[in-house]
Amino acid sequence: MLAAGEQGTARLRLIESIFGRATRQFLLGCGLSRGWRVAEIGCGVGQVSLWMAELGASVIAVDGKAAQIETAGRYVREQGISNIEFRAADAYETGLARGAFDLVYSRFLMCHLDDPIRALREMYRY
Repeated sequence: MLAAGEQGTARLRLIESIFGRATRQFLLGCGLSRGWRVAEIGCGVGQVSLWMAELGASVIAVDGKAAQIETAGRYVREQGISNIEFRAADAYETGLARGAFDLVYSRFLMCHLDDPIRALREMYRY
């Protein structure tokens, strides 16, 4: 299990500092733009989700760790960001609506899962 709380947040911020620019370029290359409906699975503390929301996408961000979701949710509430919603859920059974998204995204989640194919099948349904 990966650390949550301050230690986990620091790790996720480091990952964002290393991979953030390439992630944004990739998502823009996929056509991501204002008005898109996006699901991010394995969002951590929501750094990528927040960027997508700032771009104008409507984002539902999911993570299996409630502590990460609480940290992310607290930040967006403090900032008054309304086009992003954080949910604690399992990557294998997110409960998200089928066919409701223009983009489903995940960064580095699969390497932490016992059954990544099962998670990908779940994401494909959106």
